[in-house]
Amino acid sequence: MGTPIPLLSPAEAARRTDAVVLDVREAEELGDGRIAGSTHIPLAELPARMAELDRTRPVIAVCRSGRRSARAARFLADRVG
Repeated sequence: MGTPIPLLSPAEAARRTDAVVLDVREAEELGDGRIAGSTHIPLAELPARMAELDRTRPVIAVCRSGRRSARAARFLADRVG
């Protein structure tokens, strides 16, 4: 199963100023709001675009419900870990 993926509360995530916030929602969902300074890469595009992420910083993946962000976190952990 690989490296355990920690779950962070919004307050914990906000304190992680060293991290890249990766928004994996679809482009049409961004109208609902977006975390300032986040990087937007839709989950389906992540395999092709993961080189855009700063590998020296931790990544906090976010989405609307948590399902896609969990998949993104697992994908990244399996390739970096």
